[in-house]
Amino acid sequence: MFIPKQFDADFDFSDKGNWEKFLKKIEKLLEFNPHDAEAYFNRSLCYAALGKQEQSVDDFCCATDLNSEEADVYFYWRGHIHLRLGRLELAIEDLTETIKLSPDDFHAFFHRGIAHAELGNLPEALEDFDEAVDIDPDDPEAYYHRGATYAEMERYEEAVCDFDRLIELSPKDEEAYLERGLVYRKMGDEEKATASFKASAELGCDAAKVYLDKKKGEEP
Repeated sequence: MFIPKQFDADFDFSDKGNWEKFLKKIEKLLEFNPHDAEAYFNRSLCYAALGKQEQSVDDFCCATDLNSEEADVYFYWRGHIHLRLGRLELAIEDLTETIKLSPDDFHAFFHRGIAHAELGNLPEALEDFDEAVDIDPDDPEAYYHRGATYAEMERYEEAVCDFDRLIELSPKDEEAYLERGLVYRKMGDEEKATASFKASAELGCDAAKVYLDKKKGEEP
């Protein structure tokens, strides 16, 4: 998946000032080259982030007219920004378009699943996480989110299986042990829950330490 170079680890998607500065740079680029598809695409992202949906759509259409081969990427990144800004329905719309154009796009299924999960559309989220796992069976994040979705749906055994797989892939992931412990607790298996919490706590998880301290306080 192509990642726009401006979205480095320090880019704050929620900072309006970042987008306004970025917008000024793009407008200068378009003055120099009014046929730059990537510039229209980037300005479309800025407008989307700033809540200027009509202008975003206009620039998005310009970008796809100039470079239709990148339409799936354009839809994905606009959907990704909507997701980061909490505009979940808009995110789902754009990510769905990405999937139509690129049906093996792991990131599109994965992020659409997150949007569905945040909206409470758990069956739809599960379907998307299933697709993501099928596309990339070694991605830890897909198992984490599918496991969490199974847990919310009270499908606890399947949730445990996903957290087990996650731990195989990322044995130092403290959240994986924590979440598995919470599922075991819901299943009434305090022994396995405690073992998972201990493993999580050993990796530095404060929440797991709280659970262990609470259990210790409950003992006679």
